Amino acid sequence: MRARQLITYLRPAGGLALVGLLGCTTADALNEALVYRECQRLALEKATENAELSEQLGLPLTPGPWYNASIGLTHRDNMANCQFTVVGSKHSSDIYMRVVRTKGPRSTLLYNLVGPANWEVLLMEASISAGGGLSRNISLTDIAKPHKGEAVG
Repeated sequence: MRARQLITYLRPAGGLALVGLLGCTTADALNEALVYRECQRLALEKATENAELSEQLGLPLTPGPWYNASIGLTHRDNMANCQFTVVGSKHSSDIYMRVVRTKGPRSTLLYNLVGPANWEVLLMEASISAGGGLSRNISLTDIAKPHKGEAVG
């Protein structure tokens, strides 16, 4: 009799735990998808503006398939490392980037849905063919260059 009572309490608790786990997994997947889409948007914008990369790949540039991409969130979801393919009319290239979020809600999901969703690019590089089976990287990161005569640092 006692086992039957225990089961009547455990079934709803197990169902509630399963729903909670599913909710957390869905929120995490949605969070990563939103960050990935923002990284793609930023990268396509910079890649199209870069004359050397545009010439090498050919315009228009489109994102490659999502299953060839990767994303990793670190530092309590405040920094993201993304890698994905960009396809042009002539060739394709892999884009590697690291972005960090600016101030906003603590939850990255809320930050992307209702917050500013402003990610600052720390590093962005495209890997292109250098001939002979080799590749080379092109920096797509905006780095302020000092004027002649100015000290760096």
